[in-house]
Amino acid sequence: MRPSRKFLKLIAVWLALAVPLAVLRYLDQVDTAESFSSLWWMVGISVAFFSFIDLYRGTRFKAITASRKLPATLAVGIHQPVDITVTNPLDFPVKTTVTDHWPEEIEMTKMPVDLEIPADNRAEIRYQLKATRRGQLESGLVDMRVRSKSGFWDFRLLLGEPSKARVYPNFAPIFNAETLSLDQQINRLGAHQLQQRGSGMDFHQLREFRQGDVLRQVDWKASSRLQRLISREYQFERDQDIIFLMDCGRRMRARDEGLSHFDHALNAMLLTSWIALRQGDAVGFQSFANGTQQEQRWLAPAKGQITVNRILQQAYDLHSTTTNSDFVEAAEQLITHHRKRALVVLVTNIREEDREDLRAATRLLAGKHIVMVASLREQVLDQMVKQPVEGFEQALHYAGTQHYLDERKRLLRELRNSGVLVVDALPETLHVDMVTQYLQLKSSGRF
Repeated sequence: MRPSRKFLKLIAVWLALAVPLAVLRYLDQVDTAESFSSLWWMVGISVAFFSFIDLYRGTRFKAITASRKLPATLAVGIHQPVDITVTNPLDFPVKTTVTDHWPEEIEMTKMPVDLEIPADNRAEIRYQLKATRRGQLESGLVDMRVRSKSGFWDFRLLLGEPSKARVYPNFAPIFNAETLSLDQQINRLGAHQLQQRGSGMDFHQLREFRQGDVLRQVDWKASSRLQRLISREYQFERDQDIIFLMDCGRRMRARDEGLSHFDHALNAMLLTSWIALRQGDAVGFQSFANGTQQEQRWLAPAKGQITVNRILQQAYDLHSTTTNSDFVEAAEQLITHHRKRALVVLVTNIREEDREDLRAATRLLAGKHIVMVASLREQVLDQMVKQPVEGFEQALHYAGTQHYLDERKRLLRELRNSGVLVVDALPETLHVDMVTQYLQLKSSGRF
């Protein structure tokens, strides 16, 4: 507790009245000074008495309780409601200011809140919370500043229990898409499938011949029996393994569109995983360059939509680090973890200096698996080469950026020529390009 402003002002006025008392004594106005002194002391004793009575009453505030209710899950970058219930069991109303305590990764709106809780009643407070970082977060206690009944004291109460919350990637668009068919979802993303050729495809069903079908799709026996053209419809082969090799190194710390490149990569992995699982494939992932070997994550490929939840549980608190990425070591670990043929998607941000290390890693993986390198490109680089050059400094920046991009393109071209699938995308389009490349691979029959 601490004295209120009202109490401090009252004490200040009382002390100020001591000045005329001193003046009266200095002027030898004894009778007047004595009368004024008695009144002054009487006022001081009264203020002290009532303030101590008020302080004693304030000890009853310990009976006030508060509880916090969080959403079942928190998603990064999304405003979500939090409810606080404050119960006042006392026989008089309570004026209070309520706020909540969270780490700096949490932004709150409509906080703090001033309210008056009637006697023997409760108050419901709702505010909006937005997490700016994924991972495990723990709140403090509910903070209440309560004014005593006579207003002499302000009491601070820390109530309730700490709350632990897991902040996940913003996966709402993925799960909202469950109400759509796979084709609708792909069209919504803007991804396009290659024409299905029938080779490397599993038979799905018979249906009526449609415009655009080729003659080799016609089932002549069924057409003869039903007296109308019937086509065979194929679906992608199922039961393939896809493993995402997620780079958590310093390259993924760059930011675009308000998110780090690693967050963009994580969202792209989740969406591609969801579509692959809908296709009947198994999905797993391995992280690297995120600390010691014990801290690195491995999830073996598994089928079923529940696998998305497993990936979220494994990856929700993963973050990029300042560690240099060792692609060869990551490839060796993956081969140790998984020997069955799979599509390995290496998600990273490649640089020209990665040439030897990256080529060695992809050669190692290609001996057993199909390899796809999905590389994020900084948006600022594209913007720099589009700016007009109006001076020597700008010319230097342009030349350096263009050289960097040319070397990067040359490395990507070398990877393609060696048989590696390549996705080179801005962070905001990475998910679309990864899905498109995956579907093209499925439809080609190579997988």
